[in-house]
Amino acid sequence: MGNKPTAGAHNGRNRSLLGAIGAEPSVRPALSAIPRALLLEPNKLLSVRQRQLIVKLWKRTRKSGLDSVGTKIFLQIFEGDPRLKKLFSLEHVPKDLLKYETRFQAHAHTFTRTIAVIVTNIHDLEAVARYMQDLGKRHAHFQVGGFEPEQWELFAEALSECVIEGSGGGGRETATAWRLLVAFLIEEMRLGFGERLKDCAILQHQRAHSGSCPAIVSPREARAFNY
Repeated sequence: MGNKPTAGAHNGRNRSLLGAIGAEPSVRPALSAIPRALLLEPNKLLSVRQRQLIVKLWKRTRKSGLDSVGTKIFLQIFEGDPRLKKLFSLEHVPKDLLKYETRFQAHAHTFTRTIAVIVTNIHDLEAVARYMQDLGKRHAHFQVGGFEPEQWELFAEALSECVIEGSGGGGRETATAWRLLVAFLIEEMRLGFGERLKDCAILQHQRAHSGSCPAIVSPREARAFNY
């Protein structure tokens, strides 16, 4: 999950992005539409200044320890929807003990490392788009665990707020740039997630006609998807 994204052409789609654009840091993300031209050409999504602001914001963010940004993101996600704990095999861990749980810490660390990879490659959003789509595909097994579409918004909100607040802010312009990036990341991940489910549905249909109908992913695939 933390590998450097592979550069390549982006297969753009006419779709809307999730996230808050131009909102104050404390305001919850809302649905926002991005011009189609920017979706077709990801590298035009952010200006040079916006990229610089994002890099500076990330440098000010705490990236390790029990109060790292990854920890705060996951705590906010689970606070918003406790059902999501089950997707990470943490459903039996009490809220006040979560950040001390080894599995939780591993997820938080991996999440933080993933954001670091994205920021490092902020100059090539086409590569980042492919990276996020692949990430979405590798998490399609969440569908089996009961992941619901509206929960993407919860991830977007947590990622937006925790990084901005964890860095001490940075002003409206910085918040706008970061939320725009988050919207882009979540939508690309959703795209890969959906494509993987579609592929699995086709495979299920084919196998059903041959007398076998497997789950969305096999146990072996599910293990491979884990952090």
